[in-house]
Amino acid sequence: MASKKTNRVAGVIAGMLNTVSYILLIVGISLALSTFGILVANDVLALIKDSGEMTVELKAETTPAEVALLLQEKEAIEYPWAFELFSQLKKVESFPAGTFTIDTSMDYNQMISALRKTT
Repeated sequence: MASKKTNRVAGVIAGMLNTVSYILLIVGISLALSTFGILVANDVLALIKDSGEMTVELKAETTPAEVALLLQEKEAIEYPWAFELFSQLKKVESFPAGTFTIDTSMDYNQMISALRKTT
């Protein structure tokens, strides 16, 4: 009889460990996804960014992918793929040639507007 009781206790403990492991996995994945979402949202919306002006020179008509890489090199944005996606959502196919001044505290929409202004 002790053997059946021991097996039952072991089964309950194993079930509890599986449940706790599953909960920890779900919480860990949730934390990772929410942290990633907050970091990307901060970059897109410029919620917490240092202010500083910079000049961006586009030699010829430039695609959003090229502009995104240039802005990342100049440390105006952190996620070029997010800038590209945002540009696609705004239906921006290219940026005109020219020299533009942007502030690093601008959100993506403001940067796109600034980079599309022709004088």
